Amino acid sequence: FSYMVGTALLLIPGDEADYFGKPTGAVLFGITQVINMNYAWYELRELYANGWEYFSSAQNICDLASIANVLALVPLIAVQDVNANGAAAIGTVLLIPKMASIARGAEKYSFLVSMLVECIKDMVPFLSLCAFVLVANTFAFQLVAPPGSVDFIDFKSAWFTSFALAL
Repeated sequence: FSYMVGTALLLIPGDEADYFGKPTGAVLFGITQVINMNYAWYELRELYANGWEYFSSAQNICDLASIANVLALVPLIAVQDVNANGAAAIGTVLLIPKMASIARGAEKYSFLVSMLVECIKDMVPFLSLCAFVLVANTFAFQLVAPPGSVDFIDFKSAWFTSFALAL
C-alpha cells in the first residue's frame, strides 16, 4: 500500500501535489524502503540457503525484481527522470505475485489463489504464443507503416497500437 500511494503522490504533476502530496509521498515511500530492505534481507538469506535452486521459482524471481525495482526507483524519482512513471507502473504490477502469496495464507483465499496460479501455469504456452505474435506484428506494422505515421513511429507506440488492434 505504501509503495503505490507513495509513488503516486511523488509522481503526480501539479501544484496541489507539490503542496500536499510530496511530503506525504516521501514519508510513505520511505516506509516502503525500510520494508523493502527487511524483505531484501529475507530474500538474500533464502538465496544463500537454497543456492541456484532459488531461481527455479517464478515467485522468487518476481520478488527479486520487485526489490530491484524499488531500489532503482529512488534515484529515478530523485532526479525526476521521465522513466520514473514507467518504473513505478512495473513495480505496481510486480506486487501482484507478492499479494497472491500473502492471500494464499488466508484460509478464505487459499483455494482461489491456488486455482488461479494453476490456471496461469496451464496458460503459459498460449500466452507465450500470444506475446510472440504481438511482437511479430509490432515489427511488421512498424516496417510497413507509411513515413510519418504517428502510431508506428517507434517500437513503443507500435507495440501499443498492435496491442489495441489485437484486442
